[in-house]
Amino acid sequence: MAQERSGAAVAAAKEPMLEALLLARDEVLARGVADAFGREGIAVTAAMDEEAGLELAASGRFAVLLVDAPAAPAAAFELCRQVRLRSDAPLLVLGGPVGGVDPADALEAGADDAVKRPIQARELIARVRALARRTRWHARPPPAIHVGPLEVDVAARRAALGGCELPLTRYQFALLKVLAVNAGTVLSREQLMEEAWGSVDGAFDRSVDVQVYHLRAKLGDQARMLRTVRGCGYTLVATEG
Repeated sequence: MAQERSGAAVAAAKEPMLEALLLARDEVLARGVADAFGREGIAVTAAMDEEAGLELAASGRFAVLLVDAPAAPAAAFELCRQVRLRSDAPLLVLGGPVGGVDPADALEAGADDAVKRPIQARELIARVRALARRTRWHARPPPAIHVGPLEVDVAARRAALGGCELPLTRYQFALLKVLAVNAGTVLSREQLMEEAWGSVDGAFDRSVDVQVYHLRAKLGDQARMLRTVRGCGYTLVATEG
């Protein structure tokens, strides 16, 4: 991982130090991440043992979790699933230079973002900070949002249509929440990826479309509340109009 010095360290010094957990087997990578992040005001704890890492993930101490997937994505994705059973903290998968990771597969395994090495330290840190901002936002959730017959309760992480709760996955809920907060506004795929999942990786485009498809199915008779604006993106409206 390339290491860079940025002016962000000055701003970071004014904020409480973020704590991140890295589950990895590569000691060189772990030291490099810890050094680069430390200069930018992010404390990294490296867990080289999987069981110890899972226990730390369950502690609730860390703002962001990172999983190293150097050569065996399937094993890394299983680890992501195990982490997700223990923690709701944002999770980033760091793939190796050969083969890499499929961001869509990473999402399905419970990750919130996925990147491929080599990656500049500045970009990786920016992604971690974006995920951490989402954590802070969730810690101070707004009241329930109403869009026509739809109610989105951010604090309880539930949505109901006409009083009937919708069985949404965590990704569907994240997407619906962003659309509800910005009801009536057309949001591009890039905006939805950034706001809902903390990533603007183009490989996530198809995941947005898939999640929109499933959301419409669950909205049933009110599916047209979620509109496609050709060439622009998606918007949520109160009525069909």
